[in-house]
Amino acid sequence: MPRIPFPIVGGSYNGVSSDANPQRSINWYPEDDKSGGRKMLRPTPGLTLLTTLQEESLGSEMITSGNFSSPSPWTLAAKWSISGGKLVHIAGAADTASQVAGSMVAAPVAGSTYRVTFTVESISAGLFTVTLGGATYASPIIASGSYSFEITATDTTGLILTATASLAVSLDSMSVKTLTYPQYAIRGMLPVGDYLYVVYGPYLRRLDSAFSSTTLNSDWLMNSTGLVTMAHIRSGDGFQIMICDGTDKSAYIYDTDTELFTVLNELDYDFQGGGSVAALDGYFLSHQVDGDRIYNSEVSEGLSWDAADDSRAWVKTSDIQRIYAHDQLLWIFKQDGAEVFYNSGEAGDTQPTFQRMSGGAINIGTIASWSVASIKDKLFWLGSDKTVQMATGQSLRTVSTPQLSYQIEAMATVSDAVGYGYTEEGHDFYVLSFPSTDVTYVYDSSMDEWHERESYDSDRQTDGRHRSNCYAYFQDRHVVGDFANTKLYELDTTVRTEDGNRIIRQRITQNINQDNLMLFLNRFEVHFEGGIGLANGQGSSPLAMLRVSKDGGHVWSGVRTAPMGGKGNYDTRSYWAQLGSGRDFAVWLSVSDPVKAIVIGAYLDYEQGYA
Repeated sequence: MPRIPFPIVGGSYNGVSSDANPQRSINWYPEDDKSGGRKMLRPTPGLTLLTTLQEESLGSEMITSGNFSSPSPWTLAAKWSISGGKLVHIAGAADTASQVAGSMVAAPVAGSTYRVTFTVESISAGLFTVTLGGATYASPIIASGSYSFEITATDTTGLILTATASLAVSLDSMSVKTLTYPQYAIRGMLPVGDYLYVVYGPYLRRLDSAFSSTTLNSDWLMNSTGLVTMAHIRSGDGFQIMICDGTDKSAYIYDTDTELFTVLNELDYDFQGGGSVAALDGYFLSHQVDGDRIYNSEVSEGLSWDAADDSRAWVKTSDIQRIYAHDQLLWIFKQDGAEVFYNSGEAGDTQPTFQRMSGGAINIGTIASWSVASIKDKLFWLGSDKTVQMATGQSLRTVSTPQLSYQIEAMATVSDAVGYGYTEEGHDFYVLSFPSTDVTYVYDSSMDEWHERESYDSDRQTDGRHRSNCYAYFQDRHVVGDFANTKLYELDTTVRTEDGNRIIRQRITQNINQDNLMLFLNRFEVHFEGGIGLANGQGSSPLAMLRVSKDGGHVWSGVRTAPMGGKGNYDTRSYWAQLGSGRDFAVWLSVSDPVKAIVIGAYLDYEQGYA
């Protein structure tokens, strides 16, 4: 019975025909040990939660006569009264003051959280409790002062203050408002000095090394959705950070020295840009939202602009989609091409400071402005021809395969594609997500291989695009922001979950066909790194799952499992026997246990049959 090595290690290359190539690698990526070691599939990193950025939002007032101007909306027992704009209780009986749901502006809703505030002007004995929507605040009120706390309602009943018999108290200014925390996406991140600056919703936050944060802007960004571009320059004794959210003739400057947040506009600052921002040689640059002009600030001063300090990217006729500073050059992306500019050093009235390089016209532009990203000396983007381009210098190379291009061509919308790049453990990863299609493809330029990444969406209870929306390298961490909420995570190769959610790793292999002869499949074995089980809980007895196709990846069998080996069990062999017969044989391997699931190789025992 012959045994052959089975091609288990590979990337994602499924295209127009699964008979030709059904390969997918999801949450695994191939690594080739060029020093002579074995090829393997490595697990993609998990996500460790670093912080959740929250800004509270208060609704309108829910109670009537919270200033106690009138007793009519209140139900007052014998020892409670309203006089002189105060709610008063005198000693003598344990009783209540309440406002029933029907007297409130709006009744509480079970599961909703409310902010309750009031002032205790005086209290001489006893205590009282506060109940709203069936839930009682945990701490009885026993001292004077201003109070503010949250209560999460369990039903729709109103507000009740319950006094002990000895209570003597005077209350003022009671308020109940709905408390919510809007779920914005993380829109952009930029490390500057010792801090990480993060835009989410309409807010700019500064995070320190412990990921404690401070809100920096009192003037909110005009847009609260969509990605932003961010750049910084040195200015005075600190830095200036510029943010563009795509609003025409508008942008934002935060000065780390003066701690001032400024809204740039045309009237006050002669600002004409707003499309996106880049920084080069001490200048901020920003382009027209609809047009071919790029404007530069004064050197080292982002609050000083002159509409005459402009350059034109006119070789290609479409509007500028994005500008990007890379390797001391300014890349200007349009849909029908790209142009490369440099700092000419000719700042003045006769020549623009930034001019096109000789030969700096490139024929492939971008269809997705947020796909542009760089890693070291390499620049990536989704081309207007729906291929993925990589530029080194001004030399272009198409790095997407025909199979990937087929997948992209089949997508209804690709203009919202989002890309970022990072380097980890010798791999340069370009991460490209397609939000409308809900998929993420990753190019490993070090291995020249593609793979996919998926994340579990607990709201939809299904797997979709990777959770990362943007990236920054900060405090020796690979930090990513979530596309659907205000969480920041670390891409962590030592973690096997994503913020506690499971990761399913999947590998669909190439078909095995021996001259189209019938094959009788006796045994299939996968070589995992051994002894990887956890000490306890899920993963203490990890299992590998296998499905088999015998018709070129069209129809798959049910799932069969095999042990991968508990903690310290290095000699466990993962295999499946009696897999049937077929002419085109492929396997679908998956692992969902939170373990270090490294695939070293695979082997097939088979017998060759008839034609």
